[in-house]
Amino acid sequence: MSSCRIERKRAHDREAQRASRAKTKAKIEHLEKTVKDLTEASGNNRTNYLAQHASEQAQEIDTLQNLVTKIRTLINDATKPEAGQPAITAAPKSEDDSPESATDFTNSAHTNKARSNSSSSASPSEDQWDPPEASKTNERELKPIARAASSTRNLMVLGVNMLCENTDDNSYSTRLNQALERVEQTPDNLSNEDEDQDILVRAMVFGWDAAERVHHFDIGWRFLRALDEGLWWRAGACERFANTWQMRNTL
Repeated sequence: MSSCRIERKRAHDREAQRASRAKTKAKIEHLEKTVKDLTEASGNNRTNYLAQHASEQAQEIDTLQNLVTKIRTLINDATKPEAGQPAITAAPKSEDDSPESATDFTNSAHTNKARSNSSSSASPSEDQWDPPEASKTNERELKPIARAASSTRNLMVLGVNMLCENTDDNSYSTRLNQALERVEQTPDNLSNEDEDQDILVRAMVFGWDAAERVHHFDIGWRFLRALDEGLWWRAGACERFANTWQMRNTL
């Protein structure tokens, strides 16, 4: 290789090294400038984050206030007397309301009670005897069960029974998870947030049938109705409302 070619190669290498150093220096300067800008803007970013978070909280509060207003409106509409229904007024006091009349009525009631007791003690029958306390207890226990079992058609969701009975069956958690998986795999959520609020308020105030007459229930709402009527019917209205709203937001 001639000395001229060697010299040209060395000059080319020196030029390439200078270009590489210049590029590296430019990158370092760019990174330093970026770090400086980010450091200066960190305080502003924190302020912007707090402002955005406060705005989101305000929107959520407004949503809850609107929901409470709807609940109050529906409750007021439900408690108002129907049009044309006569108002209940106190009956005018008559002579029969005098103390003497009340005393006579009380005496006659005691007399009738004594007669009924004597007749019942004269002819006791085990077949007709029903302890009052036991019958009241049984009625209280059977009312919720009858309430849940009365709508069996609405407790089936995608082939899964959502009724939680007072038995030794411990498969409810498995059935609940199975129903959740099937609901999540079914793209049928059609209602928006306003419709969801109206559905839930109507369901808690007037009942699920009344809400379904006004709105179409997608698969998510059919699942929530089955869950409420199959499990949460033991709870109060506030607990049912909170649980159903939380579940709807997660579906």
